[in-house]
Amino acid sequence: MSLAYESNIKANTALEMTRYVATLSYVRGKGIDVFMALQLYAGVMVEAALYFESPLDALESILEKFTARMPKKPYSGNLPLFVCPPAYIVEDNAERGRELARQLMCDWEHDIYGFVDLITYLTYHNLCEWDNQDIPLDESSRLIIECAWRAMAYEIAAQELCDASLDHMMIKQEWELADCLVSLSGAAGHYLSKDHSGRAEKSPEDRLYVGEFTGMRFPVQFDEVVYVMTREAARHGVTNGEDWRGGLAANDCPAYAPVDVVKSFSPYCDSLLPILRMDKGCDYAVACAKAAGRMIAVVSGGEEPEIAPVISKPLALAAMMEMYKSSMA
Repeated sequence: MSLAYESNIKANTALEMTRYVATLSYVRGKGIDVFMALQLYAGVMVEAALYFESPLDALESILEKFTARMPKKPYSGNLPLFVCPPAYIVEDNAERGRELARQLMCDWEHDIYGFVDLITYLTYHNLCEWDNQDIPLDESSRLIIECAWRAMAYEIAAQELCDASLDHMMIKQEWELADCLVSLSGAAGHYLSKDHSGRAEKSPEDRLYVGEFTGMRFPVQFDEVVYVMTREAARHGVTNGEDWRGGLAANDCPAYAPVDVVKSFSPYCDSLLPILRMDKGCDYAVACAKAAGRMIAVVSGGEEPEIAPVISKPLALAAMMEMYKSSMA
């Protein structure tokens, strides 16, 4: 590869990455939403780490390379709760960053290490510019590290939970694919309800309102967790549509929460998720919802799916809704 060609790839990558982050994180009248930009950069680093055989070790090395450039270490104290974005926001923005990385890495398959060097330099360069605008470098770098680890945890948890559901529960308890799907989406509703009911102080996001998906009164976070599931299903090839609510029970028909199925599967969640540094109910809910989205793609993929999407979508949504209501009772 000629030096001129390599320089051209670097310039194009830097331009596309900067333009993409600036466009997505721009807020009219306010400028760049730095919190969102940090999560996008974190997603880029996560996708680069997933290219390697040991993603966790790779992400640690990437973050070490990133912080090694800085004149001062990242902030090491406890972050205030209002600084840490909710789990569903981190997952969404990190996935956008991962999508950007996948597009850019097409030109870097011959030199993934060069890609890592470039993205860590670009991220550091932007953080230095924000440092001059009274956004401390040590704090912004700490947020990138936190978001990167959380995004990686969601990705690994989703894959591990799907594998546990398929490999263990189908063999040991003779589950059907529908049981696997219901266990994951139901677990998401269960953990979200525990997170909601366990809060000492209610925020504006905790207010009840008629959700887009449910048509019933749930907190804002419920729809956001449903979005995690639907986006993940769409990323894995399930067509978008308005059939998520099409098979829900009518008002005069009883709906039953899949308590037994979720109870059988919850030990896998309770043992795995703390290992991945997840310590909040909303983190658990997002991980399970992400896994449920992938399971929808498993059961409804291909020309002859095991369960038609028009059935699997409302089945997953109903399980999440009913487990949420059951756990809140």
